[in-house]
Amino acid sequence: MEISLQFQVNLLFALFSTIIITISVAIILVTGKKKQQRMPPEPASTRLGIHRALVVSNWEVAKECFTTNDKVFLTRSKSLAVKHMGYDRNMLGFAPYGLYWRSARRLVTVELLSSRRLELLKHVPDIEIDSFIKDLYEQSVRNRGVAVVDDCWKKILCDGKHRKNKADSKGVGFCTRKLGERASRNEADDTIKATCLIIVLGGIETNVVTLTWAVSLLLNNLHVLKKAQDELDINETMRLYPAAPLSVPREAIEDCTVAGFHVQAGTRLLVNLWKLQRDPGIWSKPLEFLPERFLSDHANIDVRGQNFELIPFGCGRRICPGITFMLRFQHLALARLLHGLKWGTVSDNAVNMSESPGISVPKATPLEVTLTPKLPSMLYR
Repeated sequence: MEISLQFQVNLLFALFSTIIITISVAIILVTGKKKQQRMPPEPASTRLGIHRALVVSNWEVAKECFTTNDKVFLTRSKSLAVKHMGYDRNMLGFAPYGLYWRSARRLVTVELLSSRRLELLKHVPDIEIDSFIKDLYEQSVRNRGVAVVDDCWKKILCDGKHRKNKADSKGVGFCTRKLGERASRNEADDTIKATCLIIVLGGIETNVVTLTWAVSLLLNNLHVLKKAQDELDINETMRLYPAAPLSVPREAIEDCTVAGFHVQAGTRLLVNLWKLQRDPGIWSKPLEFLPERFLSDHANIDVRGQNFELIPFGCGRRICPGITFMLRFQHLALARLLHGLKWGTVSDNAVNMSESPGISVPKATPLEVTLTPKLPSMLYR
């Protein structure tokens, strides 16, 4: 009798435990399902190797990424290439968000690329552009009026006679000395080299690519070339051929929502500038070179990161700090070249506009042009 009673007690306890466990599991499943239903859907899966990636080709989504979620996408994605070739991620443009990045950006923005500093150093690009035009003139004389522009662009940006005069506080030597002062206090040698490297690389490649495409487009549109000699606007070149067709990847530091989709932390963000800036929903005749569009329908759009339809320099907190310098240099260089020389093509054929693959968008073939001096020859010597 006692055994039978004990058996019944054990059976009831087992049944009761089973019911409790079943109810608990059901509650967990229902609650989890409700949470999953409330979670926004994830975008279509795109991966860069093992990493999730979000590629944006719409200006409205780009605006949401760089305004509402700008803090989320403030850091850079990790890369072995940047680690080994960029002084352990000390290069400003590729450094992760943190104290170092904020300090380095403040240094570059205030001490090297501020309007006051550019005004102080404005004589440097003037002298270098004069030297560049002289080299072009001499090359065209040697080659009977033909010059390969691609071989000359980098000279204007690399030779820099003023960089040798480090003792001149008004010259380029000031920049390296200022970095040295900061280094002696807090910075390591690698930081100095990384900062100089990113400034040189960013200034050379982007300017060379943009100016080469600008001249190529003008030679294929001679009616625009005549207008450009009166009123210059380089925005259309940067719209059609941004120096980098894809933005430098950023990485989400936490979960967020973009365009109604759930984006997980660690997702890499790339903006397809080439597609965004040729969107027919924004630009009429998007594949045609029409600089006058920025004097009429799109007069209120510029490249300084406030209009997300045109962001060749990026936007948000990580916008290119050298934007003012590059715009000044590109306008000055192109204006001096167009006003000082008459440009033409080597043959009657249009300039080949084929693109070459790369981080930037270089021309697939060198730009060959004919140059005719507009001024007395003694002014080019």
